[in-house]
Amino acid sequence: MDRNLQFTLIFILFWFFRMDITAKGQGRVICASWVDVKPEIDGMIKSMAVNEGEKIKKGNSKKN
Repeated sequence: MDRNLQFTLIFILFWFFRMDITAKGQGRVICASWVDVKPEIDGMIKSMAVNEGEKIKKGNSKKN
């Protein structure tokens, strides 16, 4: 049998008959550090124009 044909058949078998290889366990995810962000103004914040995970510093501004 041709090597390319063997590879193709193996690939097709793996594609259609995937095995679930997840591992289950017990534990907790602990945050390495916690940063408490407090606004310099009192009251409710109407909107916050940052993307999730974006790093910001004091004084950064984003104008539309």
